[in-house]
Amino acid sequence: MTMEKIRLKKLQLKKKNKKQINFFEVVHAACTSVEDYQRLSMHAIPIAGQTRNTYGKRQGYEEGGGRNRKNILLSQWIKGVTVDSLHYNYKMKLPNYIKIDVDGHETEVIEGAKKIIKSRKVLSWAIELNGKNRIKKITDTMKKNGYVIAGDFDHYPGYEPPTIDRIFLKKELLSSWQNFSF
Repeated sequence: MTMEKIRLKKLQLKKKNKKQINFFEVVHAACTSVEDYQRLSMHAIPIAGQTRNTYGKRQGYEEGGGRNRKNILLSQWIKGVTVDSLHYNYKMKLPNYIKIDVDGHETEVIEGAKKIIKSRKVLSWAIELNGKNRIKKITDTMKKNGYVIAGDFDHYPGYEPPTIDRIFLKKELLSSWQNFSF
């Protein structure tokens, strides 16, 4: 695993004002473009870092690279929410950082986050992007709303369709990103 991969995937808990920050909230819901209620299908037993779930229909999900979403091991009904609704409707505190890794479902997640993206209140977004069209569409959306590309990690160089982790930052934070070290 490269240092870039570690940087993008690692979660560090740091001390702030001499207090340990270790508070997380888990929301058992799928992020999508509209609020709904659909099946979450699990295609195999969970293995960290591997695609094993589909929310709703398979269309739009990345099925290349050995992924097989045809077989369903089990499923359950869960709530679908938008990133916007979590903050504006359910009054959850807006995060500073958002990570999206949904294997081809990212267009729907971004559609459901347009109000927050437009507000520019989130400092950075780490988004795994799959396929040239999705990469272009989501990059255009983020740039149009004042975010810049801080870095990319290509999962499988030369493989089609491409899969990259792309970091979008508010422009004024780019120099601090470039000067960051562990």
